Amino acid sequence: QILSQTDLPAIQAGFISENGIYVGAYIVDGERKIHNSKSTKLSNYGFDLGYENLNHKVGYDLGIAYLRNMGDVDAIREYISKLNGYTREVGAFSAYGDIYAGPFGFSLRYVTAMRKFSQNDYQYTSGNTTQGAKPEATKLGANYDFKSFGHNSVIDLGYEWTNQAHNTASGIQLDDVTRLPKTRWSVAYGVNIIKHVALGLQYDQDKDYKTRYGGTGRRNNIVTARISYLF
Repeated sequence: QILSQTDLPAIQAGFISENGIYVGAYIVDGERKIHNSKSTKLSNYGFDLGYENLNHKVGYDLGIAYLRNMGDVDAIREYISKLNGYTREVGAFSAYGDIYAGPFGFSLRYVTAMRKFSQNDYQYTSGNTTQGAKPEATKLGANYDFKSFGHNSVIDLGYEWTNQAHNTASGIQLDDVTRLPKTRWSVAYGVNIIKHVALGLQYDQDKDYKTRYGGTGRRNNIVTARISYLF
């Protein structure tokens, strides 16, 4: 998720047609290129194009998206902002799909850089070689809706993996968001315990990149509990 989203304020516009086609476009005030004096311009933009049909027994939502500069996604911008700007602009492409059939749902998410980053912006280590990274990530998910003692409930399963997404630039701590795990398994359970209040439990197991790729090769287990008020 943090390799494909940006939480920067955006100006956006779009439309949804009656036959299910939708298009959106946006501009954001992103990070500046180093030594760029034009600091007042809205510097980044993107768009998405998709088609959804949720009115059948098997519904679906499919789409693609483009971002002009991947340096503004959450997993990368935090480091680039410390450098006071990026060296090389790198575009990003993503694709997504959701299928719904009764109580079952299936999802796919994919995002990739369209070329390598500068070593100054995002590094990747392979053996004794350090180079600019071309990060990518994929997620497969499935969920099932059911009743727990009469309450609406859901179970989510997910498997994610990345490539060249473990930033090894100097000064980055092992728990920094720019150092993504190689793989992640996850299982989550959610239930509406009372009206407008939901309880969620989630277990994740991350596996780090191997040592030759700048990681530790270790596994990390995370358990999360949350209570949400829905409105």
